Amino acid sequence: MDRDKLDVLEKLHKDKIKKMSKKGEERIEECERCIKEMQDMELQRELKYNTAITAILGVFLAIFIALAASSISYNRRVSRAEKTEKQKQEQSLAIKNDSSQVKEEAKNNSSVKKDEKPKTKEVKQEEKPYYEKIGTSLDKEEDRKKILQTALSLTGGKYEGINIKYMVSILNANGVKIPNDVSRTDTLVKELEKQGWKKSTNASDLRKGDIVFTLDTVGISGVPSHVYIFMGWEDSKKENGHVVDALSAKDNVTYHKRPITVQSETTDKMQFFMRK
Repeated sequence: MDRDKLDVLEKLHKDKIKKMSKKGEERIEECERCIKEMQDMELQRELKYNTAITAILGVFLAIFIALAASSISYNRRVSRAEKTEKQKQEQSLAIKNDSSQVKEEAKNNSSVKKDEKPKTKEVKQEEKPYYEKIGTSLDKEEDRKKILQTALSLTGGKYEGINIKYMVSILNANGVKIPNDVSRTDTLVKELEKQGWKKSTNASDLRKGDIVFTLDTVGISGVPSHVYIFMGWEDSKKENGHVVDALSAKDNVTYHKRPITVQSETTDKMQFFMRK
């Protein structure tokens, strides 16, 4: 074969190879494009899948949170209701116990004898006012004479000045501490005032046991002429009354009648009395 034919054949061959290569490249590109499209589709599918999964998980999570919150709220309501019910039961039990106790006390009280008198609180001697104690202590003659003997021991058995010592002994016997050396009415008044005794000139207010001081001694201002213990009125006129003193101690008389609010030739009327 000549050279020209060979050249033509070689050219044809190269053209064919070139065409085939070009087609191959086109097919490769087409394959790569198809692969890329498939990859894009796969990515989109995975994205949609993941989004769906996330949404589903979110829904389940929201449901779980809602159920948990509802459960907690329910438990709190139940706990509160149980606590309230327990308090009601305790209150009911307390009321029942109180009622039982009241019934028991009523039953016990009803068992007390009808003729049994309720006990009254006994007033202690120390709680009584002094005028009551003094008046009561002089009711009996034997008690008055006993105190008189104490007064005579202060005078050495002499009746001179015995009356003021008698008053001092009466007061000391009833818890009013007066010095034994008091020998004048004005001194006795001062000692009583030191201890809170008060003066009164209202004769209508006199009570049994009050200490009465008469008008001042003639010529000696501020010194009552006599002192005695008032024991009660003789009549409703409130002029004369019964008293305790030692004017007649020599005759063994310590309780007698004398004018209280009226002046006589032998006795002075009341100037004031003292009480505590």
